[in-house]
Amino acid sequence: EDEKVHLTSLLEANIHSTVIENVLSELSNDDKKQFLKNLLSDNHEITLEHLKIKIEKLEDKIKNSVEDLKKELLEDLAKAQKLAQENNS
Repeated sequence: EDEKVHLTSLLEANIHSTVIENVLSELSNDDKKQFLKNLLSDNHEITLEHLKIKIEKLEDKIKNSVEDLKKELLEDLAKAQKLAQENNS
């Protein structure tokens, strides 16, 4: 059970950092500063509205980055399972 909680926490952190990285890559330096101010204010509505104004097709880009991460994690999991099976043989 503790392992599941830990893995869930790692997954959430991966998703969060992937989304933040992709969002920041789309913003100018001034917009990055404003985004970080908004983020630190913990006002999600203002943060999201700012991003929607500054990044075309924001939701699609976030969705695609999470899907890419999902694919990468599933590939890593498959490799880990294969290695575990080989080590147990």
